[in-house]
Amino acid sequence: MELTQIGFAVRTARQAARMSATELASAVALTPAALSKIETGRQNLDFKTAISIAHALKISLDHLAVLAEKVSDASMESGNVRREFASRLKSLEQSAIKTALSVMHEPSPDADRSAQ
Repeated sequence: MELTQIGFAVRTARQAARMSATELASAVALTPAALSKIETGRQNLDFKTAISIAHALKISLDHLAVLAEKVSDASMESGNVRREFASRLKSLEQSAIKTALSVMHEPSPDADRSAQ
């Protein structure tokens, strides 16, 4: 599990509990900046802090872990969609390039008339 997944799970649980970042940070003796770093995956979440956060949000660590797993599944799905979109876009680009090249290499109707 990545830090960003855990952080997103913390943010999701905080928002579901209708707590502001400042309120949660205060409840677990963190600065709002430190909580922000945790929620964005820029700072590791130690076990003691994870327990404090879960307690303040009135959820279990298991619930937090499940949220993080759901984030993982969603990001994998999202990654698959992005890869598929990029692949289709590349196909379209190649098709458009081929069409443009074929049009550029076709003699124009005006060229045929001027040759007569």
